Amino acid sequence: MTFLLLPTLALAATLGEVPDNAATTLLSPYEGAPQTFVQATLPDGERGLFLFDTGAGVSVLSATTAERLGLTIAAADGSITGLGGSAPYHEATIPTLSLAGVTIENVEVAVDVPGVPTHINALEIDGILGNNVWSLLSLEIDYPAHELRLHKPDTRSLPANATKMSFDGQHIFSMGTLKLHDNIDEVQFIDVMLQIDTGAGELLISGDLPSKGSELDFSEGLESVYGLGAAAIIPPSEFVVQTRRIALDAVSLGGSVVDMRDHDVRWVN
Repeated sequence: MTFLLLPTLALAATLGEVPDNAATTLLSPYEGAPQTFVQATLPDGERGLFLFDTGAGVSVLSATTAERLGLTIAAADGSITGLGGSAPYHEATIPTLSLAGVTIENVEVAVDVPGVPTHINALEIDGILGNNVWSLLSLEIDYPAHELRLHKPDTRSLPANATKMSFDGQHIFSMGTLKLHDNIDEVQFIDVMLQIDTGAGELLISGDLPSKGSELDFSEGLESVYGLGAAAIIPPSEFVVQTRRIALDAVSLGGSVVDMRDHDVRWVN
């Protein structure tokens, strides 16, 4: 699933002390899993399991965990919007959250959001840690080493080949280039603005492709796009949309080129 949360909650969390060597393990439920998780200590001393999601504008907490912590839960005005639709939500505030020795106070969370998973396989998930947490820190993500390193902002020098990213207060973006083939087998290089979303399980294009997008070589069909608003009591047919699958050769981002010939890019317009 892909979660692109666009809430009306304010980013009110505050950062406490950050140890010099703050690092935590990125957890995967199995080898090659599309999403990763982190553990954070909650106010009751228990360690919670959270989806590591830089595509979420706000953090999310399960109703079960919110009730266990005795948080005050209130209905929020408006709704949260994502790729699969929109959903009403409740809100609460976690007084303190500790991650790799870093303490974050007053973390606002959306509670019990439809479409946000409560389990991965048989393991219960406490929620999602989104950008109202991550925006307080500088992050180093080492997927091969399964490690997330946390730093105070502006304390790390950037490598020479680093690519600039922009942050709009909720989401992170950077320019990248897609290497694709069109329907006469000519190579196309298409510059796109990419959202840096660690919670996404695939490369997804939403909206219009620039340049000669209509000439790309693709297959078209109906697929279910799950996300916000989805629930077990709603038939899967409610989330079926027209999609295109485009053969992808490579993605250039951050000074590196990643071979993607074994993957499709899904185009949802």
